[in-house]
Amino acid sequence: MKRKEDWIEEILLSSASIAEVNAPKSLDTINLMEFPSEKIVLVPLQPLLKWAIAASIILLIGMNSLTISRYSANKSSVSTNSNALYSEYFSYINQ
Repeated sequence: MKRKEDWIEEILLSSASIAEVNAPKSLDTINLMEFPSEKIVLVPLQPLLKWAIAASIILLIGMNSLTISRYSANKSSVSTNSNALYSEYFSYINQ
């Protein structure tokens, strides 16, 4: 345990020798308040674009739900087939 404490002490002492870095003097001349503040500009969407976005979201949700329902229906038959495959593959163990 003493070795670990010595190592920690050595690391802490080595960090004391790191020199402090000062900011360049050129940064003192920059006034951050001179920059204009950002203004939020709302751009209205065209009605056709709104409907296209809504239709694509509905299509995406529909495709996901259809895929999930088909996957869950096929999952039970796949699990029985995979169990048969595993039991046949590892049948040499039971001999």
